[in-house]
Amino acid sequence: MRAACPIPRPAIRPAPLLFYPNRRKCKQRFTRAWILLGSAGDDTSGELYLLTLAGLEITGADEVKAGDLVALTYEGGVQETYPAGFAKPLKLDIQGTEDNLVGFYLQIIDDLFKEDEALNDGIETLVFDLNEASNLSAAERSAVLYVAGLLYQVETREGTYEQLCDEGAIRQNGDSPLMAFEKGLLVAFSDMAFASEDTFTFSVQKWRSSLGAYIFTDCEAARQGNEWSYTVGATMIS
Repeated sequence: MRAACPIPRPAIRPAPLLFYPNRRKCKQRFTRAWILLGSAGDDTSGELYLLTLAGLEITGADEVKAGDLVALTYEGGVQETYPAGFAKPLKLDIQGTEDNLVGFYLQIIDDLFKEDEALNDGIETLVFDLNEASNLSAAERSAVLYVAGLLYQVETREGTYEQLCDEGAIRQNGDSPLMAFEKGLLVAFSDMAFASEDTFTFSVQKWRSSLGAYIFTDCEAARQGNEWSYTVGATMIS
């Protein structure tokens, strides 16, 4: 974004939109919102913006879909919130579409979250290890954390098992030699290999303790058009 640009001005050219779904656990003020991801290669790179469509002129397509590439015209400044907002959005021009990797990762996480739900009980924090997820941009990684936090109503951040151990968040439980993450859950993507732009393999686990983990292993992800899907090779429980 360039503060010296005339008003109205394009905010982001172009950037993908991610719909924030209407889920029962979501805070009401977010249920009709869209997440706008900053464009790679400019000063909005890595940024997240929150946008509602009420009163907004929409051009370029009949409806807005997740993954659309858009340019936004607005008046006034950018609100210093997280995600950032716009004082007076005016027009959303849909310029194309691409795949919605954020939505795909969130679907994988949600599928995993629904397995062995006892592991989720009482958590206050979700920590994501996305170090191997090289197909996600900085903004996409931020969007995964932000939306997951709203969906599950917990704090979210990035981190690794080793970092959590160093912080003391993962530690031995009393006299037991077993390790446990008392107040949180670690979701870690691993064994990621990218054969092409349209396929990759991975494993993903949610870890609560040495005897409390659920794993999707030998997973294969594939894209057809702009749609991603995946299959689970096997599941493991500890």
